[in-house]
Amino acid sequence: MATFNVNDLVTRVRRKADMANTNFVSDAEIIEYINEAYNKYYNNLVTSYENYFVTSVAIPMVVGTEDYSLPVDLFKVSVFIFNDASDNRFVLRPFNLIDSNRKKNNITSVVTNYILFGDTVKFVPQPKSASDTVTLYYVPQPTALAAGSTVSLLAGGDEYLVLDAAVSCLMKEESDYSGLEMKAQQKMADITTVLAGRNSDIPLRVSDTETMNIDTFPYIYGA
Repeated sequence: MATFNVNDLVTRVRRKADMANTNFVSDAEIIEYINEAYNKYYNNLVTSYENYFVTSVAIPMVVGTEDYSLPVDLFKVSVFIFNDASDNRFVLRPFNLIDSNRKKNNITSVVTNYILFGDTVKFVPQPKSASDTVTLYYVPQPTALAAGSTVSLLAGGDEYLVLDAAVSCLMKEESDYSGLEMKAQQKMADITTVLAGRNSDIPLRVSDTETMNIDTFPYIYGA
């Protein structure tokens, strides 16, 4: 990823919209437009499912406690992975409310499932060991850009932000923005094409969610 200064992006937006010598649109407004464009760019990367922004946090288990707070910057959950003191690990499955009682009375001795409730997550069955941990891999919310801050972008993301923000400037001026809008749309399409298949030599495959924990069944169910 390349790093860009927001102030430099503002300057480029002004040049692209032919507003270098006018304050009809303030720098603060342009930064708002850049943020709007960045959110579109960010969402596009997230939905490419190539783990560009994925981070993680460990959630220590508390015996008898089902509910835990989620990170305040959580945008999308990637996966919850259970891990005990012996480094046994497996992927937790989501469950529906209709299954909550059955899951709560699960015969297993470790957490196997989760359900999201607003800003919290419920793990079932109840944790039985304080040495257990669940690691949450997730996509954080996009950071708001401000004057003087920097942003890391790839695959022509800087040009997309400039084009899209310039379109917003021309819309406010009630000038013709169709040409720049077409370029912005094409740039986004180019980004989408480039970002797909990040592992070009060994592409991701379809995941088998039915048997993804089959190797850990003896551990989970004590068989």
